[in-house]
Amino acid sequence: MLHLMFRIRIEGLENIPKDQTFVVCANHISELDPICINIILGKTEPYYMAKAELFKVPILRGLLKNVFHAFPVKRGGSDLAAIRKTGEILSEGGCIGIFPQGTRCRGVEIEDTEFKTGASLIVSKNQADVLPVRVVMKKNRWCLFRRIDIYVGEMIKFEELGYDKTDRDS
Repeated sequence: MLHLMFRIRIEGLENIPKDQTFVVCANHISELDPICINIILGKTEPYYMAKAELFKVPILRGLLKNVFHAFPVKRGGSDLAAIRKTGEILSEGGCIGIFPQGTRCRGVEIEDTEFKTGASLIVSKNQADVLPVRVVMKKNRWCLFRRIDIYVGEMIKFEELGYDKTDRDS
């Protein structure tokens, strides 16, 4: 149904691995971004971090937990529980969806946004491969019946990222 409502066009589906642990890193311009990522990943259901305040709304809490497999993260500092949770998910063969911008950046080009360090920390601590995804909407805003383009890049192996494998704190 979403394909019809938003004329979703996807490039790079062949880059999505089967039966592999990885971190999806995508830009975050709208509420639809997690839905778009879920569409492209198909049966691979990613887990997401979502700001803790969203879990205070009962209906939203259920949706986040049951549909998006989201778990709360306290923003503005290091949430060790959330970082440990990502490690558990990845060590069990799961997939993590991360928006390195840390928040939605409506109407802003990705090149004009600041990235937070959380995605880098999670990737380095877990020596995870990264699947880059870019969601593109006209004027970086969604609108019914306006096309959404999703570009899936080639998997970036952990070894290619330049982290020191012997130093898990790098």
